[in-house]
Amino acid sequence: MWSLTLGAALANVGCSVSLAVFSAGFNFPMSLTFLHFAFTVAFYRLLAACGAFEPQSLPHAEAFKVAGFGVGSIGFMNISLHLNSVGFYQITKLAIVPCTLLAQALLHDVHASRRVKLSLLLLLLGLAVATVSDVQLNAPGLVLGLLAVATTTIFQIWQGSKQKELELSATQLQAAVAIWQVPQALAAAIALENLCAGLPPALRSEEPGECRTAVGFAQQAANGGGGDGGGGARTLALVVLTCFVALGTNVSSFCLIGRTSAITFQVVG
Repeated sequence: MWSLTLGAALANVGCSVSLAVFSAGFNFPMSLTFLHFAFTVAFYRLLAACGAFEPQSLPHAEAFKVAGFGVGSIGFMNISLHLNSVGFYQITKLAIVPCTLLAQALLHDVHASRRVKLSLLLLLLGLAVATVSDVQLNAPGLVLGLLAVATTTIFQIWQGSKQKELELSATQLQAAVAIWQVPQALAAAIALENLCAGLPPALRSEEPGECRTAVGFAQQAANGGGGDGGGGARTLALVVLTCFVALGTNVSSFCLIGRTSAITFQVVG
């Protein structure tokens, strides 16, 4: 139904932009991502309890694999943004489109027409000219950028192919995957944002000798401290708001990719 597809596209654009705006003041993206996935799981548990949809389980290895690429996509993209210039980060986002075309051809024998490829080439060139500037490279940033492109490409392809392969709706697939993303995102948050000894200097926003953690930030916010998001009540409100917006982003992305393709999703985004 074209109206549902259009609605998913518009919702995804709106939610993605809103999430970027509302999350801009937080320096702990993986901790925030953990809360988003936990909120998503709670939301789907509530829907299932109300009989809104019938949950379906996936083989543990399959669910863990899909979830891991989803969390990896978010994690590598965020770290890449810290290590690289904004211009190079934009290039990595644009690179997902040709990588998706290549991966679909190699993994699923799905080939885009020459007309589609030419249209995408013109679109990417236009976006590159309009948005890419100040490109600076470094070895760690390049590696993390490549990992970000690879994990995002595979995850977005799986968002669509697994729905067809396993005969699941977008809601059923996301509900089955999100429950595995919670512990994975928590592990990443602990490793990257709560263990100062293991955090590379390039990823730290504080001065040398200072250690700022997500737990410390949460305690400061709870006590009404200034922190990244302002007072405690305002910070809590922003976190809850990002949970709702992230839920909308996830729901619309699974729906849009399931009804169209990963390429369409990238073009819309």
